Formats: sequence, C-alpha cells, structure tokens
Amino acid sequence: MKFIGSLINKDANKAKYGIFGIPFDRNSFIRGARRGAAAIRASSHRLESFLWQQKFEVSMARFYDFGDIRALNYRSLYKHLSKRTSNFKGRSIFLGGDHSVTLPIVKSLAARGGKVKVISFDAHADLRDSYLKNRFSNACVMRRVAEVVGFENVAEVGVRSCSYEEFGLIQSGSLRIYGADVIKGEGLSRIAEELADFTSSGIAHLSIDIDVLDPCYAPGVEDPEPEGLSVSELIYLIREIIRAGNVVSCDIVEVNPRLDVNGLTSVVAAKIALEVLASFWELEAGGGKL
Repeated sequence: MKFIGSLINKDANKAKYGIFGIPFDRNSFIRGARRGAAAIRASSHRLESFLWQQKFEVSMARFYDFGDIRALNYRSLYKHLSKRTSNFKGRSIFLGGDHSVTLPIVKSLAARGGKVKVISFDAHADLRDSYLKNRFSNACVMRRVAEVVGFENVAEVGVRSCSYEEFGLIQSGSLRIYGADVIKGEGLSRIAEELADFTSSGIAHLSIDIDVLDPCYAPGVEDPEPEGLSVSELIYLIREIIRAGNVVSCDIVEVNPRLDVNGLTSVVAAKIALEVLASFWELEAGGGKL
C-alpha cells in the first residue's frame, strides 16, 4: 500500500518529492518499529489528503512512494539506502524504523559534500556512546550523527530525558538543546526562528522521533516520556523550519504498532508526513502561506 496521494507507478519519474520506508528495528530494545512504515502508510488512508488548515490537496505536491529500503543488517543499510536514493534528486521523507536509521540517511547527505545541519525532535538525547554494548543503538544515534556532521551542526528539540553521561556532554555546550520545558516556557515563535536560522547554511535534515510528542498523542513508542510536545506545537516548528528553505529530507521514526492504541501513533505520524509534504510544496511554490 502506498501513502495516500502518491503518484501512480507510471508517473514516478514526474515526482518532485519521494517517500521511502525503512523497515529496520534491530538497534532497538523493544522490537516492532520495523512495522512502522507500513502502519503509517495504511493510517494515511484514514486521513483526508486535503489539509483543512492549509486548504491544500497534498496530491498536488506530486510525490511518489518508492516503497521500502530493505537490508539484512545495519552494516549494509547505508549501501542499500544510497543505491535506492541516488537517482532521486528531490526532497525526501523516510518512514522508519527505529531511530538508528537516521545515521545512514545523514551519512548519505554528508557524502554529497558541504555542511549538513541536523535537527532531531526527540524526548531522549540519544547521545550515549554505547548502550547494551551496541554503539549503534537507537540510544546512541545522535552521538554517531554528531560525529559525522560535527556537534556544532546538531540541534535537539523536545528533550526531557537523558543519562548522567549524556548530561555531561550536553553541559559542554557542543550542541544545541531545546528541552520540552524551554519550548513550553519561552514560546514557540522564538525557538522556531532560532532553528530556522540554524539551518540557514548548508543543507538540513529533520529527524522526528515520534516520542517527542506527549504519550497522550503518541502512545505506540518504545520509551514513552510524559510532558512532551503537542501535535500542534510540533507541526508549527516543522513548518517554520522548512519555510527557511534548506531542509532537503526528513525522517519519522520509532512508530511501534505493537505498542499502539487504536493506531493513534501511526495516524499522527501520517498527519506529520502530510504536513511535511505540504511544507515542501509551499516552499517551492514561492513561499507565503497556503
């Protein structure tokens, strides 16, 4: 099943934007996120492709769902991802999968050359050097990403949980952290402006771990963390950052259908994907509100 509004197969070469699934969860503690991409696609058909707030039909964005990128193991995932995406030059959305899939996505962007900025929306810092003797655990992904692009080129948004080890790294000031408490206490508009400015040089990738949301909006995650962002807050930040112009890709990860309640998390993730597509289209259509 393709994501709602996708171009049909014979028109794939006309796509300006692409959707790719990455059904991989071997770096998570509780398995099930490998089913996330399929669940998000199916849940997209529970939503209208016409966005009420933007008054926009998303199929007008001319995107194509290219299906899944599969790999037998994590070591080969980068190779498979690079091969499947090398001929597509448009902006892309990747549906995970556990959060570790962000690393091969970022590595593929870095291979183009030039500066890469990464903004991670996540309840957790994911800055451990190793977790359960696995340096590529989903609990370590932003540490590995920062080692690729530089700590100064990473920003984390919505964080409200970390280990003592991670807090020491955060205190060093080597990367930007916007805790969920700061977002709610200081207002969205200022932080959105700072994040948009952060992406003003180079190209940017947004990584959206769905557990950045409060569990009341996204219960189907491996590690739910209370006091998270609302769906509206997250969408506002995403739209404002994309509007700045340099976001070329986005991933939506950690949707675990095994842990979900009435498919709510998958529906919310599908809604976010629709909003990203609309924001990409809005940007390239000439700016301004839809």
